Amino acid sequence: MVKVLEEAFDLNQEDTNVTQADTTVGEWGDLFLYKVPVGTSHVLKREHTFSAYLKDTNNTVCTDSQEVRIEVRDSAQQDRRTIYGPAIYKTIQEFQDTRKIARLNLSEPYFLREGMYIAIMVKNSNSYGADKDYSYFNLAINRVRQTL
Repeated sequence: MVKVLEEAFDLNQEDTNVTQADTTVGEWGDLFLYKVPVGTSHVLKREHTFSAYLKDTNNTVCTDSQEVRIEVRDSAQQDRRTIYGPAIYKTIQEFQDTRKIARLNLSEPYFLREGMYIAIMVKNSNSYGADKDYSYFNLAINRVRQTL
């Protein structure tokens, strides 16, 4: 009998399904883009957390006023839904303190199927975009999979 398992999953920039790109100053850009792999789904819930450390292309820590948001997208990346933000960078810098860590702004659970996307987006207002090589994130969500 096939069972459906829901288990904790920490998504970060090291995942092989995450593509990375530097962003352009003054524009929303995909710093990290995760494609849900074949045979996997995810459930996003309001209690799930998000943290990030961002540096710009000048290798300087981004200022508190830089903006961040998370979008989920369909497999064609045409339909989009914001699940976090836009918020200032200061709100997502905490990785340890559970009282201060950022949480997703979802009114109900959101289900992502294989082939869909999660985009970590940044908009820098200074003279440099966000740098993929010096930035990192953690998005604590749930993975859903079927057993054999």
